[in-house]
Amino acid sequence: MSMHYSDITGSSLGDFDTGPLSWVLGEIREALQRSRAALEEAALKSDDAGATLLNHANAYLNQAHGALQIVDVHGVGLVTEAAEEVLHAMMEGRLPVSAEHAALIGTIYQALIEYLEDLLAGSPQLPVLLFPYYQDLKQVLNAPRIHPADFLFPNFTNRLQSLSAAVDEAALGASGSIDYGALRPRFEKALLEVLKSPGIPANMPEIRDLKKIVAEIESAQNNGKARDFWRVMHGFADMAYAGKFTSDLYIKLVFARINLQIRQLAAHSDFMSERLLKEALFMIACGDEPTPLMQEIRTLYQIDGQIPADFEKRRYGLIDPEKLESARQYVAQAKTLWVQANTGNFQAAEAFLAKLDELAQASSSLYLPPLARLFETIGAILMEGEATASSDALSMEIASGLLFAENTLEQIRLLPADFGHKAEMLESRLKAIQDGQAPGDSDAMAMMPEMQQRYVMQLAAEMGASLRQVERLLDEYFADLSQSAMLAEARPILQQIEGGLALVEREDARQAVAQTIDTIDRLRDAAEPIGDKTLQTIAHNLSALGFFLEMLAQHPDTVKGRFSFDVKTGIFHARVVEAGDVRGTSFLYAEDDVEAARNELEAVLGKEEVRVRDKAAPLVPDVSAVAGEEEFDEDDLLHIFISEAEEALDYISSTPRSISTEAP
Repeated sequence: MSMHYSDITGSSLGDFDTGPLSWVLGEIREALQRSRAALEEAALKSDDAGATLLNHANAYLNQAHGALQIVDVHGVGLVTEAAEEVLHAMMEGRLPVSAEHAALIGTIYQALIEYLEDLLAGSPQLPVLLFPYYQDLKQVLNAPRIHPADFLFPNFTNRLQSLSAAVDEAALGASGSIDYGALRPRFEKALLEVLKSPGIPANMPEIRDLKKIVAEIESAQNNGKARDFWRVMHGFADMAYAGKFTSDLYIKLVFARINLQIRQLAAHSDFMSERLLKEALFMIACGDEPTPLMQEIRTLYQIDGQIPADFEKRRYGLIDPEKLESARQYVAQAKTLWVQANTGNFQAAEAFLAKLDELAQASSSLYLPPLARLFETIGAILMEGEATASSDALSMEIASGLLFAENTLEQIRLLPADFGHKAEMLESRLKAIQDGQAPGDSDAMAMMPEMQQRYVMQLAAEMGASLRQVERLLDEYFADLSQSAMLAEARPILQQIEGGLALVEREDARQAVAQTIDTIDRLRDAAEPIGDKTLQTIAHNLSALGFFLEMLAQHPDTVKGRFSFDVKTGIFHARVVEAGDVRGTSFLYAEDDVEAARNELEAVLGKEEVRVRDKAAPLVPDVSAVAGEEEFDEDDLLHIFISEAEEALDYISSTPRSISTEAP
């Protein structure tokens, strides 16, 4: 078996709000799993016991269906309704309660869960991807009609306002001037040749005749709704004549339905088939390289991107969920080990190599050979142990490879068509760095800086969470200085943060963490209490590091030049804006400098803009008075930075004193 990589790029169904889905997905998953278990057990029981279990299976399915009602997910309800039809058929004796039918519905449930999980992970809404599973259910029921157009969701609130596209010169312009009774035999004569043809090539003469007749009908409509309807039929015929769709069967079916619609016109009926309209729109949405008329219709009905060319491919239920979850855990563990290995932790480095072997095997079991080769390449490079002077670059490339693997496993069912190429690109960059060469700057490499920035942001967020854990431990220690065990727990966490900062080459912040580790070691080993100044330094540096990591996680480009570590004083300094900016000010995290920093703020912003916050009057500076007529976003960002800095200053002013006051 091989993994299929899709060329899906997005859907025009609009942005999907994952919030409601995140609330109910757990309930949906549990209800479907219980329904599946009850159904599988029913297939093994006698009639009476089996009937009770079938009722339970149906009840759980109804529970899942009800939860889906509050989530705006197109297409899923069609599948659950079809599954319910199958369950009812078994309950009524029209279908046997067999292990085969139980397995089929179980596969459908798994497909639904995986589809919803993909939506929650950020994949676009593409309801038609559920069609193969819906088709399985309908075939069991011997449904007379099974069409993927049911999974197309056009916007019918718009109407075709532009009739600027050229209409065949033979088309007539007045309503009622066409004799539909005489026109229909012309249509059927051309249609017969199309139906008899083994294939439908581009520019087929009979398709041209059909297109011409449909254009005549369109031009004869003076009712807006009817004109819109036949405009879509014209667009479909235009697509078929240009050879933009590969399924001859669907083309023949739609033309046959158009013939029936012409019969309605000949009988002076104004009935227009909504089913035919959706099927024609479906074909227009499928076609490659749309003609101008096709694109006009796609845009109006907002169907661009809803039907990928490979929509009939099965994407769900193909992967063992346990294997996938194991692989995801391996990646998370490898990321942690790689950070620790970069601090010189030999055991972590050995464990990382072992984890690479597990990842390569897991990738192979998930039918991802390009990812397996990437892990094998990383392991081979590290085993050689001959990283050149570009070892920092190599560390970052490996980190990027881990992020690439994480993203791959998150979107495993909708991998981009160039997935294999990107994996090979990562391999080539790693090998180039190993050989002491630049990894390259071709257009194909353009995705690497973005991937590395995402890794930096993700790692910064993780380090920020770890730092908050350290702060909680130190809070307990500061409350009772005899609790030195808190220091022992904080040390390895800080070492991990130090390794992460080294990995992303933030040397000043790394030195601040190293300084904090050394100070904690002295606190733990000291025979007598350490002075207040030392406690203040820890509090100051942790506060500054928290500010630094928060900025790095959200806007990594903005931290450059704003933070520095003073080796002499052991203080980590921060600046609201870069040095040299007329509004710049430095925040020095030392007790003696707090007032100087506040004075500097007043000199830049004015005393009215810098007010000391207390519980009754929080600081809300009017930065517009200083920033002038600049863009709102920049002013707002400055306001946030200044507010954060003021909060840090207030904390710094009060916390060290409270520490020394409360310490025994």
